[in-house]
Amino acid sequence: VDGAWQRRSGPVLNDGRTLFDMAYSPATNKMYLVYARPGDPGDNPGGTDWLVDVWKPDVNSPWALLKSISVGDGGAVNSPQVGGTGIAVNPVTGNVFNVNTAAGTMSVIHGQNDYVKSTVNLGTDPYSIVIDPVRNFLYIGLRSSGSIIKVVDGY
Repeated sequence: VDGAWQRRSGPVLNDGRTLFDMAYSPATNKMYLVYARPGDPGDNPGGTDWLVDVWKPDVNSPWALLKSISVGDGGAVNSPQVGGTGIAVNPVTGNVFNVNTAAGTMSVIHGQNDYVKSTVNLGTDPYSIVIDPVRNFLYIGLRSSGSIIKVVDGY
């Protein structure tokens, strides 16, 4: 309050998840958390599942988990080549973009209804993302090649 930091309790993620990145949408008051968890023994034994949780933060009451959204593979958590970072919200379109490093893709999440509305092939080893809301561009860094690609947010 009045420029002073205040600590508030949020969700505790102590269930085996590894948190990688997060983004916030002031338009919808939603927080998006990218994480990996050990794969389901029936569906993905020994693997890693990558998800984006959608949270509704609140200052004066418990946070609400609205949804968990499956996204593309970010890589093995114990590998130095793990990705999973790179999530951003376009404040103009409301779209949420998550870079899936191992899959070489980007998940486009509908910011109002919280579902993956598109998966875009990016190339090898996409890692980070920033948004230029004035020009409606996404800039994605391809880690292994040291290059940057530009994508128009037309989703």
